[in-house]
Amino acid sequence: MSAGRSGSACPPDGFNWHNLPTAPGATTLILRHVDGGFSRLAGLRLDAAAVTNWPWDRGVTVTPTPSEDIDETVIRSDSADLVPAECEGAGVLDDSGGMIAVAVRCGRPNEPGDAR
Repeated sequence: MSAGRSGSACPPDGFNWHNLPTAPGATTLILRHVDGGFSRLAGLRLDAAAVTNWPWDRGVTVTPTPSEDIDETVIRSDSADLVPAECEGAGVLDDSGGMIAVAVRCGRPNEPGDAR
């Protein structure tokens, strides 16, 4: 498992991947920033073969501990949350930038000879 983190030792827009110890069967991971400064969790990869920064559609939820600087926002990595109800999602293609690219199919299926 790896976590993307930006800190005082990194350039302002640079990120490092830190390998975290394995914990088979663990259901909770707690990351605590204790040395002051700034940290930003920019991803969480559960395996080295991952092509996205977050473990989409694997039941992972990130819940920051509320403080005066952090609200109680819960971050779910479920691609269904990104797709309109009338459409069908086929997973996240890219989450490396400021936007998330999701494969989506909306409307009726194409018929043979259909121009769409």
